[in-house]
Amino acid sequence: MELQIKELRKKDYNKIIYYAIKGMHFNMYLDNKIALNLYGRYFWYLELTNATQVISAFKESVGIYDKTNKEILDKYKSKNNPDGEIRILVANPDIKVKGIGILLLNELEKREKGKEIYLFTDDQCTYQFYEHRGFDRVREKDIQMDINKKKVPLKCLLYRKKIRVTSTSKGIEKVDTSILDQDFFLYI
Repeated sequence: MELQIKELRKKDYNKIIYYAIKGMHFNMYLDNKIALNLYGRYFWYLELTNATQVISAFKESVGIYDKTNKEILDKYKSKNNPDGEIRILVANPDIKVKGIGILLLNELEKREKGKEIYLFTDDQCTYQFYEHRGFDRVREKDIQMDINKKKVPLKCLLYRKKIRVTSTSKGIEKVDTSILDQDFFLYI
């Protein structure tokens, strides 16, 4: 088993909480599963806020999707030097309001003028959204994933955009404020 040092991601927090609960035997002190989980969260966030460094080691288990994205990004980075990555752009799917994605991208452009950003997607996602927002498709590669004993063809896509210093953002600047208690995220 080969281990790699990697940056800790928020999506890994639940694993860490589980490891702390089990590895530090919190169940010896608490019988209630809800209280145990809450204490595990409390413990983790307390430690995280007091830490000066967080170092993580992960077992390398890269699937074809991640391996392909790394490969096309490495080729892209051999001639380019992007400033950041859009990791995920999501909106509450129960809200049927158009323009949330545009609003999030417009805000990003206001904050990150002059920077080059990239993102990964695939042909099973709404990649056209990014093309209509000025992103250029710079790399792509066909793969075949094995999902539930089924061969699924997929095209991995890498997009980039150089954000202009003077914003020419088109689209929605305001959204119906009655939806503002909903969840919308652009995670970079």
